[in-house]
Amino acid sequence: MLVLVGASSTGKTRACWEAVHPLAAEGWRLWHPHDPTRAEAALADLDRVAPRTVVWLNEAQHYLGHPQAGERIAAALHTLLTHPDRGPVLVLGTLWPEYADTYTALPLPGDPDPHSRVREILTGRTLTVPDTFDREALHAATALAQGGDRFMADALTRAHAHGRLAQDLAGAPELLRRYEHGTPPTKALLEAAMDARRLGVGLHLPQSFLTDAAADYLSDHDYDQLTEDWAEAAFADLAHPVHGKQAPLRRTNTRSSRRPPRALRHRQRHTSR
Repeated sequence: MLVLVGASSTGKTRACWEAVHPLAAEGWRLWHPHDPTRAEAALADLDRVAPRTVVWLNEAQHYLGHPQAGERIAAALHTLLTHPDRGPVLVLGTLWPEYADTYTALPLPGDPDPHSRVREILTGRTLTVPDTFDREALHAATALAQGGDRFMADALTRAHAHGRLAQDLAGAPELLRRYEHGTPPTKALLEAAMDARRLGVGLHLPQSFLTDAAADYLSDHDYDQLTEDWAEAAFADLAHPVHGKQAPLRRTNTRSSRRPPRALRHRQRHTSR
């Protein structure tokens, strides 16, 4: 059993899929309990899981965190994994860090322990998925891009500095949907921002600049429908994050230039003399 723990859109589900995909050629089956609910399906059929089965518990909070069934599912998984006649089996799951922290936290003395069996089944069976790609992974992604992967190449133009490549790829369809289904004011702000970037205005665009520019992107009808707080409402809508904690537009904080520690600056002055 292995549960990948990571934030939204860091590639947990895709990593699990890539891991189990070759098993199909060796006669393994994939079981994803989901009907009528995920927790009910798991409870009903976990005792029927046959050898050479991958039990797919994507978004495992729907199973292990269920208020009535979570502990019973954890107990059934323990039986499945420890019974000598039922293997080999593979249980794969994914969790956000906040859920993993909740399920594995020890209660205070005297407090109830609602996740004791879940904590036991997760102990030693979790793997943290980092939020960012390291240098080696970025080099591998660059090689794929050079081999003709257009989506990878496009994502690398935005993610090469911070390494949040998976979030960029996962969030792009939702960002596009937000634009396509946006209200006229939100679309006008985005179109003004996109044109400004195309013309080389810069990465950080002043809010007042976008507000003034967006008015010219509205039709006469849409302009007449504007309310007094249209800009505030549109900016608030665009700042709401999608997958991977990305947003169409978001506020940025100006960061002061970094200076070396005082002791290091003192050594540098002495060295330069």
